[in-house]
Amino acid sequence: MVSSNEITDPRDIPLVSLRRLRETEEKFLLTRVEDFNPGGSSEPPDYRWNLISEAVLFRDNYTCRVCHRSSFSSVRSQKAYSRIHLNIQVHHIIPRSSGGSNNFKNLITLCEDCHKKTFKGGYSGVPVTNELSVYSDKEVIHAAISEEYLGTSNPTKAEVLLEEVSATYGGDLTFSPSRKEGSNLRTTVFLLTYEDFTEALKRALSAKKAKSYITIMGKRGRVNVPVKILIDIDGNLVPWFS
Repeated sequence: MVSSNEITDPRDIPLVSLRRLRETEEKFLLTRVEDFNPGGSSEPPDYRWNLISEAVLFRDNYTCRVCHRSSFSSVRSQKAYSRIHLNIQVHHIIPRSSGGSNNFKNLITLCEDCHKKTFKGGYSGVPVTNELSVYSDKEVIHAAISEEYLGTSNPTKAEVLLEEVSATYGGDLTFSPSRKEGSNLRTTVFLLTYEDFTEALKRALSAKKAKSYITIMGKRGRVNVPVKILIDIDGNLVPWFS
């Protein structure tokens, strides 16, 4: 599995759970809380910053979505005493100066280091690395994907696992919930190299059976694992169901 410090695409960042979105709605008295969109958003609603920033921090569990860090540091104040500072910040994927809005799809929690990495892009986008580790071809990722996209070679070269995968999201652009809360779909999940997954994604795109992919958290026993799932142009899931 590609490690958190080797994220090469914002779509590799797992979405938060539907339960967390509902908890955020309840805590902040909001009617529609969504996860971030990798491309950001300039759409309404445009919430007050004090409200939306606190809600995004809560939605993201006060943790950097890229590197998973959430650390405290001591800050020396002008009055000669130390205060505790949480090293995370709410980041606009599309800057306000470029028309980005204060809505959930345009906001993501980053640590200070990851936030600084967006500087070269004018503090826009989501920070990712440019290249995978030289050992990445020996690592595997979990992908719910149809055998027809794995090529002409024998797909059994990848270990097949049956896992409970929470399939409550759809939509490359909106990431809005598309299934009943708490529902699970049992699907076949392949362990693939990143190269194999990329090739399978290309096949699915060329066949116009998929538009993109999203990453959601699935469970293998008691262990949470990020699972990549193809979606079609309407945002519907395109997994290989068992």
